[in-house]
Amino acid sequence: MKTFNLPSKIPSHIKGFIFDIDSTLYTSPKYAFEQVDCQVREFAKLRGINADEARKMVADYRKKFAEEHNGSKVSLGNTLLSFGIPIEQSIEWRKTLLTPQNFLEKDENSRVACETVAGKGEIFITGEITSKAEVDIEKVVRQAIKEVGYDNSEIDMDYRTCKINI
Repeated sequence: MKTFNLPSKIPSHIKGFIFDIDSTLYTSPKYAFEQVDCQVREFAKLRGINADEARKMVADYRKKFAEEHNGSKVSLGNTLLSFGIPIEQSIEWRKTLLTPQNFLEKDENSRVACETVAGKGEIFITGEITSKAEVDIEKVVRQAIKEVGYDNSEIDMDYRTCKINI
């Protein structure tokens, strides 16, 4: 994980940013593309080929994998592993080659006034979110519930089955 100092022009009440490396909270198409492509370019350098050749190798492998596995997809990490690159190496490439702050897009009109109420298998999201960013709120909520460990409706709540009211 990388930590970045906040620029001095950010209001003092903002203490930090979350860079969503797997694009589950905020999706920027340019950022999602670069997460993959920076690794493919590094793989190309290692192999002594150009980036387009490496992209084709990855695409061909993924296509063949899908054909052989009933349409299932394969991650980039596992694709690179099939070419002899350990998953730990591809993760390290992503950490060192990707600069998340380069992909933040300014939306001066973004506003969030949101509250969350939870209990007995139900989540209520109330308030307003105004932004040019397209956010799948239900997906974000389910991911957050999962990450804090609510995965059993017998005890309290299951992120997979709880009712989400937006």
